[in-house]
Amino acid sequence: MIKNLLAMVIEMDNFKMLNDIFARKLKKIKIADRKIFQIYMPEIYNKWLYSTIRKDVMITPANIFMAMDENIFPVVKNFSEKNIDVEPLHYSLDNHPVVNDLKIIVENFVPIYDLIAGFDINDGDVKRILHMLSMYDVNYFEYLKIMCAKLGLFKIMPSINCQKLWIEDDAHKFFENDASDIFDAIFDANVEIFFDSLCAFFSAENNFDGYDFVIDLFYMYNNPMSRIMNEILHFFNVEEKSFLADQFKDFLYFLNITLNRFFFVPFGNYLKLIVPVNTNSFDIETLYDLLKSCIEKEKDVYRVFDFSNTYFNLTKLGENYFKSETTDLFGKISDNEIDYLINDFDILDEKKYPNRDTLMSFKFRIEIDESPQYWKVFECCGQMNLHEFFLIIAREFNLDVKANYNFVQDENYIKDDKITLNNLNLNDNDAFYLILHNQINYYALNNSKLIENHVKLKIHVYKSETSLKNIFFNYKLYQQSPRFTKLNFTGKNNS
Repeated sequence: MIKNLLAMVIEMDNFKMLNDIFARKLKKIKIADRKIFQIYMPEIYNKWLYSTIRKDVMITPANIFMAMDENIFPVVKNFSEKNIDVEPLHYSLDNHPVVNDLKIIVENFVPIYDLIAGFDINDGDVKRILHMLSMYDVNYFEYLKIMCAKLGLFKIMPSINCQKLWIEDDAHKFFENDASDIFDAIFDANVEIFFDSLCAFFSAENNFDGYDFVIDLFYMYNNPMSRIMNEILHFFNVEEKSFLADQFKDFLYFLNITLNRFFFVPFGNYLKLIVPVNTNSFDIETLYDLLKSCIEKEKDVYRVFDFSNTYFNLTKLGENYFKSETTDLFGKISDNEIDYLINDFDILDEKKYPNRDTLMSFKFRIEIDESPQYWKVFECCGQMNLHEFFLIIAREFNLDVKANYNFVQDENYIKDDKITLNNLNLNDNDAFYLILHNQINYYALNNSKLIENHVKLKIHVYKSETSLKNIFFNYKLYQQSPRFTKLNFTGKNNS
């Protein structure tokens, strides 16, 4: 019980620290200029959440949150020019926030929504309901209204010079069904809305069943967006050759907007069945300039938030619902990697570290030169300096971390231990040495050799990588000699 409680405390601390990274990005915009962000803050946060942390790294903040807990997602609860309040929210098929929020709408709705004029965000009743929902988001409120209408929970109430919505008398009975049936109904309604939007986009008559086609799209996880769009074009019998080059480019652009609004937002942001991955990293200053320009020119500001979700994957909730186990493009993120990502997030800043090589990694096979039967294999981040590298080796080989030492490369002593492993220009199969001076070589002693006054380790470059799948770590131990289990450091061999 205590262990589980401690894990929850650590997890919440990491949750807060990761959201603090977004808060620091927000502070790049002057408080006086953040006013235009207010109504769009949930969209801005979600754009950060689903955007890769670098252009060349297929990992998003959402992936890190999911690594901490597969069923908990961050949602915006409140915001102002100075602050944003983000809270963790649990999602499951048995207790889904969208279901709970629909119930809130049914129980608290008043005829405030004019079908022609829409609703006023500053209306007291609207604000009251927004604060009751799982996330404070005007677009989410609109989405719930559409869901209520689609599920038959609303009816039109004639009013003077307008038409307003009211709750059906038996709307509450919908929530008496089994949780699985309720979620199925909500999912089916979203599928229908998405397919209707595609038919409207392609000016196609919706006189055929597109349910199975939409379901098939969910099984195209980890596929590039181009393939998903090609499947849609093929379904609606649209060919590129029927367009001029520029026309087809514009056509795909608006199709992408349709996909974002009616597929990625409802099934990703709200239902949490999928997790989008936008390979364009998040830049809040560029986003501010675009948003400001749209407002000044009276353009549709939501185009700013429609991005090309190059990939998507199923969440744990989505895997359960579709009964399909997926493989993440970026692999599983361990607890140690989460800590490194959160605490050393600056190394991922493209403006500070624009070169891929700054995130290079090396795999080493390190052995005692006089006793090569003692060896270990581990991987290190290329940004690590030589002193940090020495400390890791000393700890792994039970050597004195306070010893005088030198690294030797091509028979030359490396005088500066603050240079990084990247600076050594290492290639596969290279070798260099670490010498600890004035040390009893217990490895030689255990090997029935003479006691020497130094310890010399040979460092083989086993493999160098420019792949960024392992950027989150200082080092990882992969393998070690069986001899280590029999060795102690009092001058005796346990075997």
